[in-house]
Amino acid sequence: MNKLDTATPELVAEFPAWADQLYPPKLLIAGTTHGRLDPTWLDLTASDERLPLYPEGARPPGERGASAP
Repeated sequence: MNKLDTATPELVAEFPAWADQLYPPKLLIAGTTHGRLDPTWLDLTASDERLPLYPEGARPPGERGASAP
C-alpha cells in the first residue's frame, strides 16, 4: 500500500485482508511511507504460479491483430 502516512487507520487495517485475496497471489504485500521502498523488494523473483497462463495472448500493441506470414 502506498502513502501509509496519508491513509486512514481503517483503510490501513483493511488493506492486507483485501490484498491477500488477489490472484495471482502477490510476492509481497507491504506498505510505503514517504515513498520509501525496501531495496530488497527489487530482488524478489516470481514462482511458476505467477507465470502467465496464456503467454501467447500478450503481444506488443503494434502486433495486435497481425497474422503470421
